[in-house]
Amino acid sequence: MEIVEFKVDNNFEAGDRLILDYNTNIDSTSTISYRSKTGTEKIIELSEFAKKHRVEIKDLDPFTVYYFVVWVRSGSLSFNTGQQMIATGGSKSLDENGYIKQCQDTSGKKNVFEKGVVSGGLYGGNYWYYGYLHDDLVDRCSGLKEKTEFYCDGNNVVREIIKCENGCVDGVCVENTDTKKEITSLADMVENAKRLQNNKLDEILSELKVFRDAVKEQANKKKYLEKLTKNVEKVSQNAEAALNNFITYGVDDNTKRLGEGERAAVIYSYKAAFNKLPETEEELADVIKIANGRWPSVTKQEAEKKAKGQFEKIYKKIADMNNPRDNAAITVMAYGLKQKAENRNLDSEKQGIKIFKNIYGFNPSTTEDWNSMQAITYSGASRGIDADGDLLTDEREKELGTDPKNSDTDGDGYKDGVEVANGYGPLKK
Repeated sequence: MEIVEFKVDNNFEAGDRLILDYNTNIDSTSTISYRSKTGTEKIIELSEFAKKHRVEIKDLDPFTVYYFVVWVRSGSLSFNTGQQMIATGGSKSLDENGYIKQCQDTSGKKNVFEKGVVSGGLYGGNYWYYGYLHDDLVDRCSGLKEKTEFYCDGNNVVREIIKCENGCVDGVCVENTDTKKEITSLADMVENAKRLQNNKLDEILSELKVFRDAVKEQANKKKYLEKLTKNVEKVSQNAEAALNNFITYGVDDNTKRLGEGERAAVIYSYKAAFNKLPETEEELADVIKIANGRWPSVTKQEAEKKAKGQFEKIYKKIADMNNPRDNAAITVMAYGLKQKAENRNLDSEKQGIKIFKNIYGFNPSTTEDWNSMQAITYSGASRGIDADGDLLTDEREKELGTDPKNSDTDGDGYKDGVEVANGYGPLKK
């Protein structure tokens, strides 16, 4: 008999389910029973007819301690390491087979001076019994001088509260004078989103030192906004005004210099990534961040999966999200991050267009095409030597411990690159 104490805390919501995966060599009378301190005991009988089983318990309550008793009358039972979890429906942490994806952090590691996003992995549990599946976990400020940092430790997600000596703004600890300027810039982006949302165009125009132009607003509404609002759910008049004002004027010196077409392209990229137009203050802030070459606060797994497919076609390798250049390429392709106006290099972009055409056989025309061209031009990602053709460069195979001359190191019938891309271990059958 084995007893496991499990506390359901505020990460768990009513309707979520506990999933236990186990291997068995048992008779049909073996059971798992569970109860809260005050509740009635409930019993689940375990089946003997399959080597692998999955038990789902759907009636747990938040903020409650439960005791699970595994009773094996004969034979043996063991839970699968790393696959005991609290799961929410449609969680981004699960692959198509219902198992946990590899933990990935956009900042690469624990970094209090960067706002990272963690996807995949097991959150809030220990290495054996349980944990939480989750949607993307974004670093955030939990106080004026305190940051909540998420990062990967193997395939577990760690949540740590960190003190920020110089303050915390938009999920980043202020490091020094230069960092303070950068954080101030992020705070300005959030403030400008608030102005757009609240239709305070006069304040924006005053800072931009431009006059309002009703004729230009009407022209841009017809040229850009009517196309943008096609094939989407009805957008409020307030949101339409905010988007049209952003396209017409921008909100800061950089977005002003980008021009109307580039500002509209940012919104096209947002629509392509999230399958909707930005309406809330937070969504508008992400648009402004993207236009300024900053990572958005919210990410979309489907957009990044599509970008990884394009990355593989362009670079002939699996993207390493812990490599900042690969990470940048995926982010640019998924969300359309713009190069700052002052840093754009038109000659480099012409070369990027040529490379794109050599790969695809046509010039970029869609939003996704132009985002791929931007990634080619500015991300710094590159191809590498891949002796065995498994989509892992020889350098990365050295890091992973796989054989650079054998496309299927563990001999399980799946190429090493395929296993890495899908969150499996290329060294385990």
